[in-house]
Amino acid sequence: MIPSIIGNKPLHGTLKNLRTMRSGACSARVVYSEFILSDGSGRLQELADRCLEFFVEKGLMEYEFGRKSVLLHCTLINTRWNQSGPRTIDASEILSEEFELCSLGNCFLRRMDLNEMRLDSSFTSEDDCRFAKVSDITIAD
Repeated sequence: MIPSIIGNKPLHGTLKNLRTMRSGACSARVVYSEFILSDGSGRLQELADRCLEFFVEKGLMEYEFGRKSVLLHCTLINTRWNQSGPRTIDASEILSEEFELCSLGNCFLRRMDLNEMRLDSSFTSEDDCRFAKVSDITIAD
């Protein structure tokens, strides 16, 4: 499935646009950026969605939040694992247009090459992490 979607070519992309996950800017727990392929194709989204569909069909998971599509993103801030417990932050300043260092709505961070993906199982423990490795997927050599 992977070679037919990806074509054994690396996925070149950029991080763009800061967003909060399921909250407003004033009470954010997760701040993330979108990963956008430089060629404008939907190859990565198709791969992620087909993997999701496969896992649901095999009974390994269910669709979450009524979504049948994977939210492709790069988590930049997650307060869930804060040592003093989860908390919210006011992310309105870093999400504003005036935030010059990371105004991702107007500029790209940098080019990123995605050659490998790691599949994890969440809410498990492996070496004090919250995610356990299930498999690696090589996209291009």
